[in-house]
Amino acid sequence: MKNDKLKMTKEGYEEQLSILENLCQKFQENEQAMTRAYKNSSGDGAHDNAEFEELLGLERRLAKQINNQKEKIKNIEIIDIELLDEELINIGDTVRINMIFSEDDTEVMQIMLVGTDGKINENKVSINSPLGKAIYKQKIGALNSYSVNNNKIFIEILEKVNLEEKVNAKSK
Repeated sequence: MKNDKLKMTKEGYEEQLSILENLCQKFQENEQAMTRAYKNSSGDGAHDNAEFEELLGLERRLAKQINNQKEKIKNIEIIDIELLDEELINIGDTVRINMIFSEDDTEVMQIMLVGTDGKINENKVSINSPLGKAIYKQKIGALNSYSVNNNKIFIEILEKVNLEEKVNAKSK
């Protein structure tokens, strides 16, 4: 795994800890199942025992996932959402952007910038993704770009959609 810092909110960090906890729980459950499979087998317990062999393979995969998750957690940098000026795009902001793929190919979309590990869905973009990095800390009206598979995509930040809602929430 790369040693680049993953920027996340405290909530994103806690989500990663929860993933690790779930993996460790699955590992323990698998160990218990392996013990049962070993005891229930005939002969020496391990040889010619398909259930045991399958559980052993699962144990190896879970151990690798646990190690990868621990490495990811070590590389997390927790960021504070409150550090940026309101005119800059921050985690938690929903923005409308114009994606410019070419002169004739543009698409306006609305996304929320989130402080998680890089996974994107149709409405949320991680601060760690190429698009998230291109809009984080940018001003409304800014034109920026990022690359995906050697294709340069330009973006124009049109507006913050939730600016008024954030101001009202802070004043309550």
